[in-house]
Amino acid sequence: MENFLFSKKNFIDKPGLNIPSALIWQFTLACNSRCLHCYANAGKPLPNELSDEETIMVAKEAITVGIPRVVFTGGEPFLRSDFLEALQLLSKNRISIKIETNGSLIEENLVNFLVNLNLASVEISLDGSRAESHEGLRLGSSWNKAVKAIKLLTEAGIKVQVLFIPTRINYREIEETIELAYSLSVSDFFVGELLPFGRATKNWALLSLSPQEQKDLVKVISNNSSRFSPMKIFFFSFKEELKKLLSQKPKTLFLSASGRGKIKGSLPFYIGDIRKESLLSIYEKIKREWTNPKLRREIREHLKTLKK
Repeated sequence: MENFLFSKKNFIDKPGLNIPSALIWQFTLACNSRCLHCYANAGKPLPNELSDEETIMVAKEAITVGIPRVVFTGGEPFLRSDFLEALQLLSKNRISIKIETNGSLIEENLVNFLVNLNLASVEISLDGSRAESHEGLRLGSSWNKAVKAIKLLTEAGIKVQVLFIPTRINYREIEETIELAYSLSVSDFFVGELLPFGRATKNWALLSLSPQEQKDLVKVISNNSSRFSPMKIFFFSFKEELKKLLSQKPKTLFLSASGRGKIKGSLPFYIGDIRKESLLSIYEKIKREWTNPKLRREIREHLKTLKK
């Protein structure tokens, strides 16, 4: 039987179908850290992850249908041997690229490769102004390597964004971490939100902020919102993202490491399979499923859980 992914029919753009504004691609679930708050439960690669040949075919399809932006996430995408080939292929075809990474594998030789790509940005996780906090949350990680990666990238002229996930272990360091990011010429400082999925659920009592701690955090963010210009500071609320998801049709397509589509990466609803259908077909399915009353009820149930 012909594998749909390798069918020439898969690369014919169908008139009248809208394309997603971005492909959010979980390139692998393999990771060299075991973060206590990882919503994806990253660590070992999935047994059914796309092969090297399949990932390149997906990249070619993204180019053919005209998806303008690809965001790579993981796991740690740099762990896959085919990642650089996929980056180069997309870049040659003028696809804008963002990479989300822990920065541990970024050395000078890799930066020399990345600087020639069509990179919109590289986002590096930095969960504290001290190694103790960062490495206490991100088991097996290196604060020094993350900081070094930021320095190497910014010195090469590559736009770097920092992601900080506030927990009881590190939230008191947020102002110092913002100051550190600013000193490293970071363009954007993202304050994420601890999500009740994956390993975070097992460590919720240890990590989750109390209502008062959350208020203190928001106050610090507000007080520093314009202090470090031109670096911008953003706070992302998962609750607000879910509310937005209920009111606006999905504009992006999330593809898991095993090639399955999702309406949103942090939600457990799989829609479509790249081994059986095209990216556009999965995107159309996601938009149709968005109107499914059952799915919308489940999203609302997530919202109720988050409000407790």
